[in-house]
Amino acid sequence: MNSQYFINGKKITIVDSKDQGIPANIKTGYLPKGQWVIIKDRKSRIIMKDGQIIRKQGKIVSDTVGAKAVCLGTTASVCSKTKLFLEESNIAVFSLDRIQK
Repeated sequence: MNSQYFINGKKITIVDSKDQGIPANIKTGYLPKGQWVIIKDRKSRIIMKDGQIIRKQGKIVSDTVGAKAVCLGTTASVCSKTKLFLEESNIAVFSLDRIQK
């Protein structure tokens, strides 16, 4: 089942990671203004261990596609300490809206 994802009403265009040279385990997309998004669609809370992995993934995406800004879009709740850690690493954290097709 395919899903469409939105951040603040803006549709995320899902990208096949392999076509961009990004590892297949990183689900990515981009917003209309070109900002790249790492998508984490899950129910469990995002904790610091996840934050460290996301920071590494953000660097991979940034280096591979030349993105100036990478953000995290997630359906899960994010630990406040992890959110601060990611924002200090220039990765904005947004709540993700999902619509099933």
